[in-house]
This record gives sequence, C-alpha cells and structure tokens, in this order.
Amino acid sequence: MKTKLTIMIVIALLAASATWALAQSDGVINACVMKNGTMRIVSDPAECMKNETLLSWNILGPKGDPGLACWDLDGDGIQDLEEDINLDGVWDAVDCKGPPGTGPIQGPPGSSGLACWDLNGNGIQDPAEDINLDGVWDAVDCKGPQGETGPTGAEGAQGPQGEVGPMGPTGPVANRQLVPEANSFTTLDSAVSVDWYTSITIGADGLPVISYFDHTNYDLKVAHCSDLACSSAVVTTLDSAGNVGWYSSITIGADGLPVISYDANGGLKVAHCSVPDCSSAALNTLDSTGYVGWYTSITIGADGLPVISYFDYANGNLKVAHCNDLACGSAALKALDSAWYADDYTSITIGVDGLPVISYIDRNNHGLKVAHCANAFCMPFFRRR
Repeated sequence: MKTKLTIMIVIALLAASATWALAQSDGVINACVMKNGTMRIVSDPAECMKNETLLSWNILGPKGDPGLACWDLDGDGIQDLEEDINLDGVWDAVDCKGPPGTGPIQGPPGSSGLACWDLNGNGIQDPAEDINLDGVWDAVDCKGPQGETGPTGAEGAQGPQGEVGPMGPTGPVANRQLVPEANSFTTLDSAVSVDWYTSITIGADGLPVISYFDHTNYDLKVAHCSDLACSSAVVTTLDSAGNVGWYSSITIGADGLPVISYDANGGLKVAHCSVPDCSSAALNTLDSTGYVGWYTSITIGADGLPVISYFDYANGNLKVAHCNDLACGSAALKALDSAWYADDYTSITIGVDGLPVISYIDRNNHGLKVAHCANAFCMPFFRRR
C-alpha cells in the first residue's frame, strides 16, 4: 500500500515537473531514475548521480522525406504534363481532381408533354387546330386569343407642308352663263402711244408678263403683273438705245426666265431677263445686216434653246435664228423662204414631233404659208455630231 502511494506521488511530481521542464527547455524532458524506480525530472542531464540512470523523452527526431503531392499521380516527384489537369502551367491543389464518381441511375423517360397547338389535349392533329391552314401542326399555329384593342395613341405633330403640285386641268364651263361675271380691264401704262406690238406670256411665278413698244420714246418695255388679274404691274424700260422695241415677242426660257425678241434699229435683238419680273436683262444683237428684225416671234425648241422667226425686210426673206445658249448670246441664222415679200407677220411654235413650225403671210399672192422645219435648226443637211 505504501509502495502504490509512493508511485502515485512520483507520477504527480513527474507531471508537474515535466510541465515545468517543458516550459524551461526546447521541449526535451530529462529525468534521473534510481534502481528502485525513483525518478526525478532534471533540466540538465549532468545532474544525474552515479546511482541514477538518465532517461530522456520528447526528443525531436530527424526530418523525414517529404510526402507525395496530391497531383503527383505516378509518385515520381516530377511535374508531368498530364498531371497539370487544368493546363495552366502550375502544378498545385487545383490539379488534384479525383476520378469522376459513378452517377445515379437514369430513370425512364417521362411521357411527352402537350403540343402548344393541341388545344383539346387529345394528341391528335385536329383540323381546327391548324390555325394557318397550311397542313402542318407546329408553333405557327400556337396563337392565343386576340386581345382587346388598345387605346388610341396621342396624335403626332403635323408634318411639313408638301410641295405645290402642278396646276390641274381647267374645269368644265357648264352653267357659267347662268352666273354672269364681269370682265376686268386695267390700264397698266397710260403714257401717250406706248402700247404697240404687245406680246404676253405667263412667268414661272404664275403671273403674266408683257413686252411692248413705247412708240413715244422708241423703247422696249416690260410690264410684270402683280396678281393673276393683272390689276397692276411693275413697268420697266429694258432697252432704250435708239429706235428699239418694234415687233416684240416674249416667252419663258428653259431656265424659267423671260426671253424677248424684237427689232432694234433695223436689226434682230434678244433680251434675256435676269429675274422673273424682267426688271433687268442681258441684251444681244443676233442679226444686223440691214432691216432684218421685223415681225419677230419666239419660242423654246425641243432642245431647250430659243428659236426665232422674223422678216428680213432688206431682202424680203423669211429667216430663222436658233440660239446657241439659254441667254441667246449668239445664234445660227438661216433664210427659209427667199421669195420676195412672201414672209410677213411670222409666228413660230414647236410641233409634237419636236420641230419648229412657222406660219406667215405671202404678200405677193395674198396667201397664208407654213414652214415645217426638218430639224431643230431649220437648216437643210444638218446632222448633230
């Protein structure tokens, strides 16, 4: 009984001494043991006496070899290419994937669901379910019932006003006699003897424009009306260089500007207006060989250039001038009918064939004559290159 108590005391002392020794050293526990089994903990092995045996424990052994890395599948310690599972050039824990496990057993396939077109769910392609009647029962037939019409959206802003369209044809005149309308008469220029040899046309602005001869001052004048009824007009003297303005004729050129032919000091002259109201113009003499500018008439040919018929009083010929440009700065001249005095009071227009047609008086035979030109220039043997 006494021996057991001694052993228990020794163990308790050993435990306490061991704790103290561990706190005071590098972890190695040293004890001196006597032959009778008595043991004491020492901090230094040299403290053991001759009748005691040194006993040490908790000694750290040499470091063992490193273990295998988890990615080292063949255990050779070498970073083999096939061991870089994610191919990122680094052999680490990301490459430590085990073999895939055995998945669960796949169950039997479920029954097919209802097709969207199968309205009654019977799985049969009923004719009523082929909504678009194409003989195919598919997603195109999967239309639900039409919803209610939504509310009307807000009204958008008014768009810009469109361009003015072309003028329509003149309406019927039926029953106009039932509502009498007074004609209007306006004096535009009341100077003495100013209204000889008038000619009128409608400008590109839709208003009348008139050329005429001021016999008092021997000038060419133009009146541009201020409204459709020409209740007033702006009057301009275009040419006052001598005895000018006889036998004027006016038309609208392909450029939308008035062009006027007239006799000036015995020659044929043309005024090409610079603006629609003809308040200014470029003046050009086309033919000045004697008294050659009588009874002029002007129109626009199919080629867009002015063409003029006139009477060569000096030689008694019917002549034609075909302008070389829109402003008629120059022209090709041709005598059409050289019978003496067979070509007074000319008038020219363009036929549906695109060629000039000229009417005039044969004074010798007291007859009416017409010249139909063979080409736009009214010249024989002409061929455009």
